[in-house]
Amino acid sequence: MSVEFDFEELKAADRLPSPPGVALAILQLVEQEDADLDELTRLVQADPALSARLLKFANSPLVAPVRPIVAVKEAVARIGMNGVRNLVLGLSLVGHYRTGKCDRFDYPRFWAGSLAQGVAAALLVKHGRIAAPEESFTMGLLADIGRLALATAWPEEYADCLRRAGGRNLTELERERFAIDHRALTGLLLHDWRLPTVFIEALQHSYKPPPQPTDRPARLAWVFALARQVRRWFLAEPEARPEIQAALEKPLQRALPELAIEEFLSQSEAEWHAWG
Repeated sequence: MSVEFDFEELKAADRLPSPPGVALAILQLVEQEDADLDELTRLVQADPALSARLLKFANSPLVAPVRPIVAVKEAVARIGMNGVRNLVLGLSLVGHYRTGKCDRFDYPRFWAGSLAQGVAAALLVKHGRIAAPEESFTMGLLADIGRLALATAWPEEYADCLRRAGGRNLTELERERFAIDHRALTGLLLHDWRLPTVFIEALQHSYKPPPQPTDRPARLAWVFALARQVRRWFLAEPEARPEIQAALEKPLQRALPELAIEEFLSQSEAEWHAWG
């Protein structure tokens, strides 16, 4: 199959992952200049599952609230309009794309790994006081959304691509088949969904983070690089975990020297299980 990639054409044909129902209404509301928290709260409350997830996030150690929150309005106020918008985007995609037509794409494993990245990224920025945990959680959750997009747009072709991958570089096969790879497509989707540019750029740089994370963009790049390694640790068989943990320890110390790796992995795993 030889294609010339056209992002706008795929969007117009509704072949890319997109937020459904209430989530789409929330995204559209927050884009309006006169949007207010009361209207946003009413939209969130229209979806009981979404309300429960926002309350769970607002009360989780990822945010570390001073006291428990029981009202959706208070959770919306604490997280903020943009934070709620981004969380709703990520969580709605998880709920809407748990299965699909690409028979070689492991949807449950994909989302389990994505959730691990989200949790790890949120805890890393919280400990390092680098950025808002809710934005980092969303970015970690959607860090590989391009893979889901390829599986959604071309389920049979992407299944064949995954079958052929074996020891080959998956991104090379994707570019040969689709004229784009999942990393580049992730960036296009995140820009289209208007996530913060600084996070998108940090995610792109995370595949080759700078040697010394001296400024905020570089530290964010390291956050996503580390979160990807944590994802590998979570999804690995027990006998493979020590090797991944050993490889994770040095970069973690470089990025966040005050954070003990055992404590971090323990916190991350607890939150991963709670959210999973």
